Amino acid sequence: MKKKKSHLILKTFLLIFAVYALFNFFSLRSQISKKLDEIDAMKEQIYEQQVINQQLRESAGTELTEAEIADIARQKLGYALPGERVFIDITGK
Repeated sequence: MKKKKSHLILKTFLLIFAVYALFNFFSLRSQISKKLDEIDAMKEQIYEQQVINQQLRESAGTELTEAEIADIARQKLGYALPGERVFIDITGK
C-alpha cells in the first residue's frame, strides 16, 4: 500500500513537472520568435540608416549651387527673397 502511494505521488509529480516544462518551452519559443522579429526590424532600420549615411557622405563631397541653396532656404527654412511674395496654403491639403 505504501509503495503504491509513493508511486502515485511520483507519477503526479512527474506529470506536473512535464506540464510545467511544456508550458515553459512554448512560452520561451514564443519569446524567441518575437525577439527574432525585433532583430529583423532592427536590421532593416540599420540598412536604411546606412543608405542615408552613404547618401549624406556622397552629398557632403559636392558643393551646392546658389539655386540649390536658395531652394533649401525657401523649403526648409521658410526664407524668401526681398520683394518676393510667399503664399501659404492654410487648407491643410
